[in-house]
Amino acid sequence: ATANVLGQFAYTPDIGTQLAAGSGQAISVTFTPTSPNYNPTVATVSINVLKADPVIAWNNPADIPFDTPLGATQLNATSNTDGTFVYTPPAATVLARGNSQLLSVDFTPAFPGNFNNASASVAINVVKANPVIIWNAQANAQFPYTLGADRLNATVVDDLPGAFVYTPAEG
Repeated sequence: ATANVLGQFAYTPDIGTQLAAGSGQAISVTFTPTSPNYNPTVATVSINVLKADPVIAWNNPADIPFDTPLGATQLNATSNTDGTFVYTPPAATVLARGNSQLLSVDFTPAFPGNFNNASASVAINVVKANPVIIWNAQANAQFPYTLGADRLNATVVDDLPGAFVYTPAEG
């Protein structure tokens, strides 16, 4: 506020007050002139305070191997205000192998009167996984020994389809 004479301004609410979102909020000022020739006066204006858009921070997660369920390491968005994150796809989902797969989040603020809902997306790469081979330690063999199926008996976790190629080969 300004005046055409010297004096002091007192604002209601005080300078630095953070207003909640809403329309037609009254802000008033009382002006007390320094000169005794003027009366104190009050002026009031209204202000519309719009809801804020939350800021969501979420970087593209590191590549994960196939068969890795999504978890907190990938679904780790943050916001500049409190609220709830809902991820698509949700935690524990196992994605197919492929690059630039979309992960999305919908954010609902804890204070919906002051903040809008928000959304964000990132991309994740799901790369080939390394199968886990189970092959028990072999007992000593007596020379001369010919390798056979009794020694070449590795298996793979989860019974993945595929073929083993042994070096040296059977026989």
